[in-house]
Amino acid sequence: MCQKCNDEMQYALMKVNEHKSIIIDALEVELMDDIYAGSKEGLHERINTFDSNTKLFNEDAPEKNVIGEVLVNPDFPDDIKEHIKNNFVEKLFVTYRPDKAFHEFGLISIDFEDNSKEDIIKFKAVIQTDFDVPKEDFCNAITGFVAYGNLSKFESLLNRDFVLSFHLAE
Repeated sequence: MCQKCNDEMQYALMKVNEHKSIIIDALEVELMDDIYAGSKEGLHERINTFDSNTKLFNEDAPEKNVIGEVLVNPDFPDDIKEHIKNNFVEKLFVTYRPDKAFHEFGLISIDFEDNSKEDIIKFKAVIQTDFDVPKEDFCNAITGFVAYGNLSKFESLLNRDFVLSFHLAE
């Protein structure tokens, strides 16, 4: 699985271990390299440093209409549309941006296209965020995922069932 634009891959499927794979964004691969560089003793501190630099959710941030695709972890066994609608609307999400920081945003609402194929799940959503969202460009799409409250942002990245790949709607 990958999404290619001008010979550059944005998404790939990465095997974490024998029983777990994750969908990963090219920018997130750099994050992993930064976190795993150095000794194992400092690993927890490096993860905490990235978390402490997170751009927190701003309740006064503007709402933005976005469109995109849900990329599903192939290990996820259930109906992802129902999973998202029942568990993650009006929840906190996060993305790792080119400024080398996590940015939180809110998923206000999401609607799935009825004609989505099984492996391509298109959606329209309203998010609330301060960061810039690119227009009509899946080659530089935002990769959003659930920010689990009991996990670091990096651990949330490693444990996600899906990612929202999106850009501004027209």
